[in-house]
Amino acid sequence: MNIQLAMACAALLLAPSVALASDAEPKDKKVSAQEEKEKKDQNRIVCRKEKSTGSRVASKKVCMTVAQWNAAKQNTRQALERNQALRSRPDGG
Repeated sequence: MNIQLAMACAALLLAPSVALASDAEPKDKKVSAQEEKEKKDQNRIVCRKEKSTGSRVASKKVCMTVAQWNAAKQNTRQALERNQALRSRPDGG
């Protein structure tokens, strides 16, 4: 009886680990499919209307890839942070 109980407990303890191991492989495939989609999305062209400074009506259509939009956003953020860091210096930069 004790042996059967021990075997049943061992089976219950090992079952979740076996299930986790079998789930790991499809997740890897899903991740690579997601990465492929993101790579394709990086090359997708997106067009936006940007308003001209000093005008309420005038706007310009700008088209770039997703990667280019992300790079432009990062460059703008870095420039803003750099300017803010210079202003916060006690000597005035």
